[in-house]
Order: sequence, then structure tokens, then C-alpha cells
Amino acid sequence: MWEDYEEARADKPYTWVVFIFILLFLSSIFIFRPQIGPRNTNAVPQTTQAAVVSMLNEVSHGRPLLARETATGMWAVHSTAPQGRQLVRYLNAHGDELWAETVMFTDSSMAVQGNFLAIAGIGQPRIFVYHIRHKLVSAITAPGEVQAVSVNEQGEVLAVFTVAAAEPLAIRTEVAKYSSQGQQMWRQSLHNELPLLAAQSADGAVNAVLNLTFGQEVGTVLNVLGRHGETLFKAEIMGQPLSLMVQPDGERVVVGTQRSIVSFTKTGHKQFAYQTPGNLSALQFVGTGPHLAFAFDRRSFLDFSLQSTVAVLEENGRQLWQSRQRERVLFISAARESHDIVIGTAQSIMVYSQGGQQSLTVEHAFGANYKGVAVGANQYFLLNGDGQVVQVRPEGK
Repeated sequence: MWEDYEEARADKPYTWVVFIFILLFLSSIFIFRPQIGPRNTNAVPQTTQAAVVSMLNEVSHGRPLLARETATGMWAVHSTAPQGRQLVRYLNAHGDELWAETVMFTDSSMAVQGNFLAIAGIGQPRIFVYHIRHKLVSAITAPGEVQAVSVNEQGEVLAVFTVAAAEPLAIRTEVAKYSSQGQQMWRQSLHNELPLLAAQSADGAVNAVLNLTFGQEVGTVLNVLGRHGETLFKAEIMGQPLSLMVQPDGERVVVGTQRSIVSFTKTGHKQFAYQTPGNLSALQFVGTGPHLAFAFDRRSFLDFSLQSTVAVLEENGRQLWQSRQRERVLFISAARESHDIVIGTAQSIMVYSQGGQQSLTVEHAFGANYKGVAVGANQYFLLNGDGQVVQVRPEGK
């Protein structure tokens, strides 16, 4: 009997090959696993290519919530917890703070377009509109609890809020447009819909609102309104909604869900529905044009950590290029004029052209709590975890 077993085992040498392969695979998980450990989150980053990195402002302002480019500098919004406040700042192209104001919000909806920034406290009626030179230009009190805001280049605010309905425990959703002086221009009811996101074109002629609907099943509906609040079109959206954008010229409305990017013309024609291979984590127009930069996450085959792929879509939904990253992408910031695409991970900053050419890589130790933008050609500002301003530029530029 033992001889029969030895003979059978000798006839199957591939068993040992499979066993050795499994051991090699398990070993590779630890060999290629990224380093994990405590990191100094405020250190000036180390560059892997020729770049100049400078700390422009060492004053701590709190964790950055928003960093957004303008033609002459950048907006910055910080959380000043544990005080439960948020700090709105404007910095010029040299990184100097021109002014700063505090708002009493702990959770907010923010929007930037042109020279204006709008900020509202989630679940509160107050909306503040700021200009890069004139600071606070209007303070709006909505007739309900604000859930989302958007601002255009004229400083007009699109606000979505909930108000109490006549029936007990019922709420009604409304959307309203306000001038830059805070005067109500129009107001519409969205009936039994729960507001999620709002966006508008640069001139305010196209206004989009994304809402949850409640019927036999919970769904998502896109409402697109014209300059005076008239309905341009409505569309049902499949999947969990994450982002809503209107192309600055108003020609397209784009919705990002957990696993798709859906594009409509301003008349409601569905241009494409691009299915992402992983969970969508970032989505933005590249400058004022029709290209879309986005990132999606998937688990690594080796150590099951989250890793991202960055890609750009053309106007017709065709993928122009993609780049796989070994880390999870935290944000994408596309420059308005140069169309540079700034990509931030927990360990590095990368800059790509719209066509996919990588021009700069900078290693840093900021961790996950930082923001970055392109401010002019070949100049990038980072806000580290304490809100300090760091400048990055190619050497010799």
C-alpha cells in the first residue's frame, strides 16, 4: 500500500511546483508592501526631479478644506477645530495673504468661480459671498436649511434648501437664485426631493441640481434650469451620485457616480456614460474646455491597499490617456489657463499635461490632510496639514 502511494506521488511532480509558487506569492506581499509608519506631516517635501520647494508662510491656519486657483492667486478655506469655525482666506500669486475672515460653520458647502467664493453652513440658512478684492460682498438668509450652493462669475448664488411642509414631519425642497447683492431673482419648488448637489455655468444661464427622490424606490434625478428658473430638462441618474459639474460655457452637464461619468448637453441629450473600472474618487473639467480629468480606486493585487488610476476623457467620452498610481489619489486640480493637471497622493505631487506627459514629481511628507493647486504656469501651491503655504516650481522657471 505504501509503495502505491509513493508511486502515485511520484507521478504528480506538479504538486510541488504549485506549492512553491504559492510560497513565492505570499512572500511577494511582504516584499512589495509599501512602508508604513509615523511621518512628519509638516516637513518641506523632498523632490525626485529638479524642482524648487519653498515654505512661503509658516503660520498655521488649520486643516485645509479647499484650495482653488484664480487668475491672480488662490482661495483657501481652513477648519479651525476645535473652535468649530472655518477660515476663508485669499492669497495672491506670491502666496501672500491679502485678507482672511472667519465663519461660524463646522460643515459647509463651498463653490468657487471667477473672482467669487460662496460658502454656506449645511443645515443653516446663512450664505456668505466673497470677492477676491472686496472681501464679503453679500450675506444671504435663505428661507430654509441650505444643503448645497454654487456661484457664477457674476457672484450670483444658486442655493438648494429644505423647508417645512404643511404635513407633519414632511419637508419640501426648493431652489433659488440670488444676485451678487443678495436679492432673490427666482425661486422654484422641487417637491418631494432631497437636495444633494448644485452647479451652474459661468454666466448663470445653466443651473443644475441633483436630488434624491423617494417613491417605490430611492432614486436620483438631475434637474437643469435656465437663467430665469425655467426647466431645461430632467434626467434620472443610475448609481450613487458623487459629483455634479456644469461646463463653464454651459454646453454640458456632467454627473459623477460611484462607477460612472455621465455627460449631457444643455438641452438634455445624453452624450455618453463612461463606466469606471473602480470607484470614482475625483472628477474635474480641465480648464474651461470639454476634457475631463478623473481618478478611480481599486485594490492592489499584492497587498490589497487602495491604489488609483488617473485618466482624461475627451468630449465624446473616449479615454485620451491613463496613468496608474501606487497610492490612492487624494485630489485632482486642473489649471484654468495652462491645463496642467496636479495630482496629489499621501506621499507625492505629480504634474501632467492635458495630453498625459508627466512634467514634475515631488515627494512630500504631508500625509492625507493637504491640498494643492496650479497658480499660473509652472507654479504650484500646497497647503500642508496645518495650512502653511508651500511653493513648488521647476528649477530654472
